[in-house]
Amino acid sequence: MYDLVYVCDSRPEIGNGHLKRGTDVLHALLERRPQLRCALSGLFSPSALGFIESFVDHRIDRVGDVVPPAALGVLDTMADPQAPQVVERERSSALRSSVRTFVVISSALEVRLPVRPDVLIDHMPDAKVVGEQPLKTLLGFDFAPVAREFVVSENGNETCGVLAVIGGGPEQVGPNIVAGLLAKRADTEMGGLDIVVSPHFPEQKMVDLRCSFPSIRLHRGVPTLVPLMRAARAVVCTYGNITYESLVLAKPTFVTGYKQFQVEYAEYLQQRGLVVSLGRFDALTTGSTACIFSREVRSRLAAAAQHDFSSAGIERIADVLERELPEANHRGVKARW
Repeated sequence: MYDLVYVCDSRPEIGNGHLKRGTDVLHALLERRPQLRCALSGLFSPSALGFIESFVDHRIDRVGDVVPPAALGVLDTMADPQAPQVVERERSSALRSSVRTFVVISSALEVRLPVRPDVLIDHMPDAKVVGEQPLKTLLGFDFAPVAREFVVSENGNETCGVLAVIGGGPEQVGPNIVAGLLAKRADTEMGGLDIVVSPHFPEQKMVDLRCSFPSIRLHRGVPTLVPLMRAARAVVCTYGNITYESLVLAKPTFVTGYKQFQVEYAEYLQQRGLVVSLGRFDALTTGSTACIFSREVRSRLAAAAQHDFSSAGIERIADVLERELPEANHRGVKARW
């Protein structure tokens, strides 16, 4: 019997963000409760399995897609790669029946719940819940997927120019597009271009990208983004966890994406003055990305981010789950502490 099972997926079409959030949450809980018996469940591509092997604490069991009995179960994934609001009915029902306390972690402006959870956590302040209503609903940027290492880190000398962090996508063309549009100007005006690609980015594409753009500094499988982000004058990223990590570090943040919902969510943040939405990769141009090189724009974005973001949302999520664990145990599962 597990204390906690975290259900998420990672594959090219949905990226690695849900797995990263899940492992960050589990690591935060294990730091507090070293004897916690926890497991990671989900559908993982070979590249995701490599990420787990390299970066996930060995105390966290990987149990495949069949969820074992647990005191507390967390569902955090995308049922539809194009629609973050969809929560899968079959999976929700299976998890609900396997655990004492059922938690859904969402990242959507509208959350469609087919099964009633005990707790819903969503970092969008205006999230609307459709369908079954949770017993507890916790909303707001305080739950954004940002680990404590980003909050305790101080910005250093801005030496790496533009940092582009490009998540997974259906065709993985983002790094090439960004390099083609930004590399030359970043070299001459900003101190160069660093690109961090998804764990799902194929090796041959890495080779081709280096050959086509020898001046860029290319990274994959980095244990932490903190040093690169701290050194960046500007961050370009696909919408997702990286967006919020950049905002917590008060970096000028320019957001793009493969999917329409990524653009819509970037525009939501743009309306709040926090980022610039660049649009989809296939619509990027030299003109649309010129704002990255504007000191005035970068200064405005950095000030807005510093005003609105300061929390390690991963720790806030861990706080909630830690409070729920004794309740789950009280409902019939023996506590381990």
